[in-house]
Amino acid sequence: MRPSPFGSVRVRTTVFATVVVATALLVAAAALVLLQRRSMIDGIDTSASNRAKDLSALVRGGALPRTVAVGKEDDAFRADRRRPRSCRRGESERQR
Repeated sequence: MRPSPFGSVRVRTTVFATVVVATALLVAAAALVLLQRRSMIDGIDTSASNRAKDLSALVRGGALPRTVAVGKEDDAFRADRRRPRSCRRGESERQR
């Protein structure tokens, strides 16, 4: 009788169990990444939708402030109907 290329039953069982666990970990990791991605995109969509609704309510009510913060805290958007531009907070017309 020829010896098995994979050795004893113990070696074959260990290799099989290792492959099963590695596969399960890969599937779980992929599922976790996909679920986290979906959750983050849903959160961004909800946040953008709420922000748009808030801004449209301000426009309809005529209470739109001169600058509206967007993105990072240092960024702002000038609410000038003639020439809307984005600018940094504290930045004057001459600095641009």
